[in-house]
Amino acid sequence: MKCRLLQLITMITKYSFYALIMLCVFTDVIVASEGVAQKSKSVKEVYISVGFNETTLKEVFKEIEKETSYQFTINEKGINKSLKFTSPVKNRTVADLLTELSREANLKFRQVNNNIGVSRLKKNEYGDALEIDFLADVDISGKITDENGEGLPGASVVQTGTTNGATTNLDGNYKLSLPEEASITISFVGYVAQDIIVGSQSTIDVQMAVDATQLEELVVVGYGVVKKSDLTGSVGQVKSKEVNAYPATNVMHLLVRQVLGSV
Repeated sequence: MKCRLLQLITMITKYSFYALIMLCVFTDVIVASEGVAQKSKSVKEVYISVGFNETTLKEVFKEIEKETSYQFTINEKGINKSLKFTSPVKNRTVADLLTELSREANLKFRQVNNNIGVSRLKKNEYGDALEIDFLADVDISGKITDENGEGLPGASVVQTGTTNGATTNLDGNYKLSLPEEASITISFVGYVAQDIIVGSQSTIDVQMAVDATQLEELVVVGYGVVKKSDLTGSVGQVKSKEVNAYPATNVMHLLVRQVLGSV
């Protein structure tokens, strides 16, 4: 009987959240699709039409970020923060601009997709001041299902450690664009979150497992499912022995009878 009660709680928990999810899922899908990271391009392919006049390095990087989809990660150790950069040239590639910055400020750059790392170029260091470690984005899709193999709408599929993600539709399907070496985190209330390395996969289907530890903390009330710790009113508990002791046409009638009898 305990197993049946756990299954009942699982079912009510899932479908109670579905009502809210149905209202939000379409909005979430639209936002997620707009929030997917832009396809990465090499700095040799992207042009910028901005000139600089006595501009600090910090402002130069901010201006490039404003004009492009790149983000700079700066290792400030050894960098001359007081240096002012002047270059009136416009309509050139970001690579040309960074190469000029490298000569003026003794810097080196490393591009990995849309992120550009900045650090000081040491005197005894040889090689290109501008490195491009380019990882092309891949499109993945799949279906997220519950413990019974049914599509799970509203599940979150996110590139691990980022905000780049998507929400499954009413059938549990999703689409997402991310680097091929990335990993995704799949989560849904009441289920165990899963981390999966994408690798070269283009289709990733996942069946979620019920998180029993979360279910034990939930209490079914007349208007939905809440955490037991959040309740301000009294909660009646019915043990399995008491359930078996009385006949009833259905589980809900039996529970009501036992709870009212204990008040």
